[in-house]
Amino acid sequence: MIANRNYLNLIIYYSKTSKSYLKRITMVEKGIIIKLIKSHLRNTYLINGLNNLGFHSDHDYLGLADIIFKLIGIHGDSDELFEAYLNWCSEINRKEIFEDEELLEKYAGEIYEFLVVG
Repeated sequence: MIANRNYLNLIIYYSKTSKSYLKRITMVEKGIIIKLIKSHLRNTYLINGLNNLGFHSDHDYLGLADIIFKLIGIHGDSDELFEAYLNWCSEINRKEIFEDEELLEKYAGEIYEFLVVG
């Protein structure tokens, strides 16, 4: 990690089959990505709740996963990683996570680490 004008650059490396990417993410970008992950978790929780009540809202997703992946630098050839991320987000049915902002922040941080480290 290299400090540069109050930004900490993180080097991310992911390899899938023969394809790989390398992207630098500043701490500001990391914060934005974690906020987007939290928004995606809240949206998924809301959609799951509406579905459980009989309001079939499967088409009301905001498309945040695509934005998150683009910001990190993960391209469309990472279907397995994308599926793993969506599965992790769709399993967010524990109400206590949303009642405690620190717990939600921690959970979103774990998802972020999963995406960038693997």
